[in-house]
Amino acid sequence: MDEPNKPKTNLFKENYKKSIPWLTKAWCPVFGVSISLLALVVVLFMPGPLIYLAAFIPTYLPLTLPILMVLVSIGVRINELSARQGWLDLCNYFASGYVTFAIWALVSGESVKRYIWINQQKVLDKSYAVPLIVTAFGLFAVCSLVTVLAKKHDSKNVPLKSNSENLSLTGWQTVQALFVGLSLLALLFPVRLFEDKATVEARTGKSLELKSFTVSIGYRDPSFNQYLGRSSNPIQLCVIYRSVAAKTPEEAKDSSLKIFMESEQSNQYVPNRARTADRPPKRVEIERAWIVAESDSSS
Repeated sequence: MDEPNKPKTNLFKENYKKSIPWLTKAWCPVFGVSISLLALVVVLFMPGPLIYLAAFIPTYLPLTLPILMVLVSIGVRINELSARQGWLDLCNYFASGYVTFAIWALVSGESVKRYIWINQQKVLDKSYAVPLIVTAFGLFAVCSLVTVLAKKHDSKNVPLKSNSENLSLTGWQTVQALFVGLSLLALLFPVRLFEDKATVEARTGKSLELKSFTVSIGYRDPSFNQYLGRSSNPIQLCVIYRSVAAKTPEEAKDSSLKIFMESEQSNQYVPNRARTADRPPKRVEIERAWIVAESDSSS
């Protein structure tokens, strides 16, 4: 019979700490020093992986930001890793990071025509955005459900008798452990979907750096004064060029202006009866401030 004033102990927690001693408070400093020494060895003798990691983070920023968010979420709840269930619950964190990237891909795909820029050399086909968002939310829902079932089954149906039994996983905990690996792979899988810009350009025959612009060129025709009379606010005309392919708005303006100046529309108005071969037509008046270029929303 239990003593009435004796405090109850968490049998699972005590047995689990005995089974894995590095999770106890006494071993935490030793574990921390070991990790620090290992990091020092990597920096001094194996800098390759560290350099790759340092280059990977800014290069694949749309994916590394969700990964860093997952690490921060785990870090603020680091005490949960002192129990086995805390490690199994990592599947929810990995799945939430996958959801974050999928949402970014879906939103970014709405403002481009075909390819989403990851960096200057890598792109992602926007057709992957919908499958990513469906699988991400599906994986997150399944991980959450399996976590609830695993906790319920472990707390009600598994008696703790010995250290060897404490290390064994229940049926739902085994499923949850599988989803830890599956969710981690899903979080890192989008890297396989990234394509080289040069490869895509070679396949499509188009430059991905070109954008589509609508250019408006305003101009004045002084010859109208002879027929419409002079005015303090002269009539200003406009010509519009659509789907102008260029890298920048200034390049689109220059390209459209060149086309306009080579056309008959750039000449001042001359009636048919006044046209002679020895009198070439004069140019209309154009100022740079009258030329406007706007990027098409689907470019």
